[in-house]
Amino acid sequence: MLSRLAGVKPSGHGRWVARCPAHDDEHPSLSLKVGDSGALLLYCWAGSSLEEIVAAVGVQLSDLFPRCETETDLGGKWKPYVQKLSRLSPLVKRLQTDILICHVLLSDIASAKPIGEEDRATAKAAATRLWHVVVEGQHVL
Repeated sequence: MLSRLAGVKPSGHGRWVARCPAHDDEHPSLSLKVGDSGALLLYCWAGSSLEEIVAAVGVQLSDLFPRCETETDLGGKWKPYVQKLSRLSPLVKRLQTDILICHVLLSDIASAKPIGEEDRATAKAAATRLWHVVVEGQHVL
């Protein structure tokens, strides 16, 4: 995936920044990180959606997830790992962007990376939405 992007620079262990291929990006606005499960996490700080990014790169969403060999695959081929959806999936899907924003910001803080005012405001808004749902129980679906 990294070879398909322009302006790729490492920004930590298992982390990179690059120019987002989904829009005219003069400065790297795309953050990439390898998650604990091996999945590639992508976030465009300029607002491009995950679907727009993978389409512009020419890959499928399933390409972002690790592949594992399963016992049910009698041919011995590799299959994309697909997690079964739980009853909370609609809520998680609705909040996934906010969760990712908070995750990236906390990772940056843990790495002692300077945080700009725009990123602070974005993270504060995401954290506020999560607070309303998780702590106050507001309905968002």
